[in-house]
Amino acid sequence: MSIIRSKNLVFCKITDKEHVFDTVIFSTQISSIAKKILPHENTIAEKSRRYEESFYHSKMQVNPVLLVYKDHSEINKIFKKIEEKQPDSKVKKDKQYAFWTTISSPILEKMEYIYDNMPYYIVADGHHRIAAAKASKLHLNLMVALISDKNIKLKWVVRELKKCPLSLGYIIESLKSEFIVTKCKDIELPNDENIFYISCKGFHYQLKLRFYDPTRRIQMINNAHNAIFKRILKKKNRELSRCVNYVPIKNQINLNQHLYSNKDKISIIFPELGISEVIHAAQNRVMLPPHSTYFEPKFANHLVTNQMTATSQIKEKSQ
Repeated sequence: MSIIRSKNLVFCKITDKEHVFDTVIFSTQISSIAKKILPHENTIAEKSRRYEESFYHSKMQVNPVLLVYKDHSEINKIFKKIEEKQPDSKVKKDKQYAFWTTISSPILEKMEYIYDNMPYYIVADGHHRIAAAKASKLHLNLMVALISDKNIKLKWVVRELKKCPLSLGYIIESLKSEFIVTKCKDIELPNDENIFYISCKGFHYQLKLRFYDPTRRIQMINNAHNAIFKRILKKKNRELSRCVNYVPIKNQINLNQHLYSNKDKISIIFPELGISEVIHAAQNRVMLPPHSTYFEPKFANHLVTNQMTATSQIKEKSQ
């Protein structure tokens, strides 16, 4: 079964102040693409169940899941050819969106062939929605957006504790068995492969894992996450979603502003990850904690929606 149903394929160009993203949006049977989808984050079962219930009752999906493929020169040429014509529609919200819906059959067939033969698709955004679609018995048509690994952007994520019952001092002392802890004046966005930061009330601490293996960097980040959240806070993945905010950070100025505005909260800044590391982790089935990464582009809420089952199936289920 073909991954792409070329009749409902849309080419979308997303432009913001800093980047231009080229994506292809289409609807596909989850069963036709599931084997090629490689997640890189664990999911929270409770959250996936909520999505599954939403899919069952509404029969709709709002916003596509975002999958990353290995950059392909022929696809890039096709995109340039499509863009030679004026878009069929434009929308301006937080970003500028341009859509091409009338694409010639030869181009669609070529895209369909190339995407069908991609070796894998890495999940960038939509781990819980994909888990819910796989678990559902509705034969769902999943709405998907595809983007090249050369075009996607990965942001830093600040983990911010909500209503933490523990003091910063207690957390720091608890971490000294696994981290070398140093008080520091400022926080610089992590570019070192082994630097973590904790900040609260204007006090900043730099943390380095005592036992670090650069060849197992993703696993080391997992270990650090577990040391900070699971062992000290004594929380499981499903509980972390209630006590931790995951805040994407654009740059150093954005980080400084965020820490100042939220200085009464305990913030943890992990090392930066690269897209190549995320792909390598997914291919080797090494999973990051839930919500560890934040990818751009994001589609504006309700910009595109998808009916997830055929009309006959909806009637059959409702009887």
